[in-house]
Amino acid sequence: MIKQRLVNCDFLNVGGFLDNISNKAKLLYFMFIVNADDMGFVGNGVKLAKGLDECEENFDNTLFSYKYLDAINELNEKGFVYMFSDKHNNKTFLIRHWFKHNKYIGTRATNFISYLSKVEIVNGEYEMKNHKEKEPLKENEIKGNENKTKNHNSIKKDFIDSRDAIVEKENKEKENDEWDDFLKELNEMPNNND
Repeated sequence: MIKQRLVNCDFLNVGGFLDNISNKAKLLYFMFIVNADDMGFVGNGVKLAKGLDECEENFDNTLFSYKYLDAINELNEKGFVYMFSDKHNNKTFLIRHWFKHNKYIGTRATNFISYLSKVEIVNGEYEMKNHKEKEPLKENEIKGNENKTKNHNSIKKDFIDSRDAIVEKENKEKENDEWDDFLKELNEMPNNND
C-alpha cells in the first residue's frame, strides 16, 4: 500500500491555524505530519526542530530569537499536539487532529502503545482520557503509570473501530450531500413537456 500524508485545508483555514500560531510553528506542524507514524506520533520532533534551527543559522537568518524548539511548545500550548516524555526525558509528540487530516484505510501501527493508551478519539480528534478540559497536556501531567491493563491488540482495535466509524459517518454525509445536489440539479433542469 502506498502511504501518503494528507493535510485537511478546511481544518487549517478555520481551526485557528492561520492567524493563531507563528509561521515557525506552522512549518513545524507540517514537518510533524510528514514524519508521523500511521497513528500520528512523531518520535523525532525535537531533532526536526533542531535541524530547522541549524538550517536557519546556516543562512544567517537570525533576525528573530524565536527558535523552532520554541515552536514545539507553542504547538503544545495551542492544542495542536500533545507532548509525552519517557523516563529519560525523550519527547514524543502526537498530532491531535491526525484523523482530520489522514483518513486512508490501511494498517495502523505505532511503537508508542503506552502513550496511545492515554488518549481516545472523540469527534475525529485525539483527546486525553479522563481529561475533561480541552487544554493541551502539560509535561508534568504526563508522568504516570506505564502499566496498562489493555494489551496492544485491544488498544489498536479500539482505535481502528473508532476511526472506521468516523470514516463511515463522513462517507454517509458526503453521499447525502451528493444526492441532495443531484436532486437540486434535476429540479433546475428545464422541463421539455412545457
